[in-house]
Amino acid sequence: MTDVYWLVDRRVLLLSLTDESLTDEAWRAHFEHTRDLLATGHAPVYMIVDASRQSSFMSPSAARRFTQGGSPRQAADDGLEWTVLISRNMFVRFVASLLTQWLGGRMRAVDSLEEAVAFLAERDDTIPSSASRLVASSAAD
Repeated sequence: MTDVYWLVDRRVLLLSLTDESLTDEAWRAHFEHTRDLLATGHAPVYMIVDASRQSSFMSPSAARRFTQGGSPRQAADDGLEWTVLISRNMFVRFVASLLTQWLGGRMRAVDSLEEAVAFLAERDDTIPSSASRLVASSAAD
C-alpha cells in the first residue's frame, strides 16, 4: 500500500509508492490525504517520492484520475519547493519529470533516500543531511 508521512515535521513529506492497484475511492482518499498534509506544511516544503518499488509509472486509469483531479501541489499554496523522486527506472523518471514540469513544479531524480535527503540538505540548511537520522527521528515520534 502507498504510505505517506512527514520525514521532517511539516517540512519533508515522504511518499512511498508500490505497484499495488488502488480503487478509485482509495486513490481519491490517498490523494486528498497527501494534499491535506502538504497544505499543513511550513514553507518551504519538500516532497520525496519513493518509487523504487514501482516497475511502471502508473496505470492509464491512474494517470487519468491524476490529471483530472489536479495535483497535490495545487493545494499547497506553492509552498512545495522541490519534489525528489527515488527511482532507477528511466521511464518513471522521464514521465515524472514531464508531469512535474506540466504542473509547474521542480523535480530531481535520485537513486536512494540518502541521495534525496542530501540533495535537499544542500539547498536548505535546516534539513539534516543524514537520512538515517531522519528515519530514526520520525520513528521516535
